[in-house]
Amino acid sequence: MAAGPQTVSWALFSWRGRIRRATFALGTVFLLTVLWVCVAQVAAHQGNDSMEVFWALSFVICGLVSLYCVSALGAKRIHDIGYPGWLIVPMFLTGLYIIVVLALCFWPGERHENKYGPPPVAPQ
Repeated sequence: MAAGPQTVSWALFSWRGRIRRATFALGTVFLLTVLWVCVAQVAAHQGNDSMEVFWALSFVICGLVSLYCVSALGAKRIHDIGYPGWLIVPMFLTGLYIIVVLALCFWPGERHENKYGPPPVAPQ
């Protein structure tokens, strides 16, 4: 598998390829920040029913998109370690989310090409 262009949309929405630990961590922090902004807005608009509903709906939509994106990031990170991406599923079923995210942030990837592609390169 040839290394294609690694864009933000590829990192967040594609299930193919491999990503570095830093890319995974930054993507996860970005998605959590978006969710926290929605939560803060819901709290800030208590009593204003229309804005509270708007931000609550925004939180639900962002939460669903974030769930997909975190799964895609995790699958690519697991690919970098050399395992199949479906191993990300138990993270959501067992409630071990924080432990798995931390493990994926610190577990080094394979330094050589594996069946998921060449090792990710640091940005120039």
